[in-house]
Amino acid sequence: MIRGLGVVTMVLALAPSASASLPNPCMLLTNAEAAEALGSRVQNRTTQLQPTMQETTRFRMCTWTGAPISSYRSSGNTLRLIILPSTRSQFLKAAKQSPGAVRVQNLGDTAHATSQSLNLLARGYSLSIWLSSVDARQAERVLARAAVKRL
Repeated sequence: MIRGLGVVTMVLALAPSASASLPNPCMLLTNAEAAEALGSRVQNRTTQLQPTMQETTRFRMCTWTGAPISSYRSSGNTLRLIILPSTRSQFLKAAKQSPGAVRVQNLGDTAHATSQSLNLLARGYSLSIWLSSVDARQAERVLARAAVKRL
């Protein structure tokens, strides 16, 4: 199941409907940055939306999949970066509706983390970073700082 989908869904409900002018999320992080967070080389990078998310064009998403880190797994960890336009009030409203959201200091214009993802507002965009690894929180912060630099 996709962690962070609830937060993204809430923000999407508040977002404008055009994604054409949105930055390409795959260009906000390098494969080297993604590989470091994934704990293995990047096996795949795609902007293709999952079937459950293809109904909307209000956001863009990039997914990096790492190489398997053991012989017991068919795929490695996954990193997902979702970007959509957002105002501060829209972002804060979504944060209030996110169960367990905790404010994160010194990241973007404002940021919060849930047990599922790191979410931040920077330069008029909401970014949601989800990483499927054991120590995801610290890696998500490093990735967020790198992505904001490229906005």
